[in-house]
Amino acid sequence: MLRSVENSFATTPEITPEHLGQLQSELLGAHPTVPVGIRKIQNWIGGSGRTPIGAEFVPPPPEEVPTLMADFCRYFNGAALGALTQAAIIHAQFETIHPFADGNGRVGRALIHGTLLRRGLTHQTILPISLILGTWSKRYVEGLTAFRQGDVPRWLDTFF
Repeated sequence: MLRSVENSFATTPEITPEHLGQLQSELLGAHPTVPVGIRKIQNWIGGSGRTPIGAEFVPPPPEEVPTLMADFCRYFNGAALGALTQAAIIHAQFETIHPFADGNGRVGRALIHGTLLRRGLTHQTILPISLILGTWSKRYVEGLTAFRQGDVPRWLDTFF
């Protein structure tokens, strides 16, 4: 994963939705179970696999995703916030858009690594992001929910 993150973030002057789709493909491996790239179908988190009724979160509809991802990449490439704040907002925004049919969590965690690497806070270091988020999963989900409802300070408190 570190090599994929380095290739996608550290050496690329500007991140595009296509770069993120390539990273998704690399992180999913040789035989993904769903098409890679920007999703063409509605997805959701939790609830039934057949309907979003009872889902914990329903991301934006697929027709909005290309515009949202273009905006996301503009922010990623031009953010002037501190590196940790940028990583937190980038991660939450990506998870809120949930642009892929599969692999959003992996790419979202890679975005944290990529942001910190690109901003010079880490160098060939893998932080245990998955372990940390898994350990604090309830608080993490509550923080993302707060972010999605406009409570950015609560999300930042959760992330830090």
